[in-house]
Amino acid sequence: MQTFSRLVVLFPLYDAFREAGASEDKARPAAEVVYTSQDAPWKRRVEKEFAELHKQLAVLRWMVGYLVAVTTGILWKTYS
Repeated sequence: MQTFSRLVVLFPLYDAFREAGASEDKARPAAEVVYTSQDAPWKRRVEKEFAELHKQLAVLRWMVGYLVAVTTGILWKTYS
């Protein structure tokens, strides 16, 4: 069974090869070769970027929570 990321990469490559004039018999294997030759570095790079984004989102969640708490406290103090 093919993974989603594999299909996301294979279909545009396959379509590009078909538009360039490659036969259907040659387009799919060529797309698979390109994908498998770049699989490991590509996958590591994406996983690294997602890990970095996850860290940044955790910090942003804490910042937003702090600001909501401070704003709620100020509004509570002002209007009560």
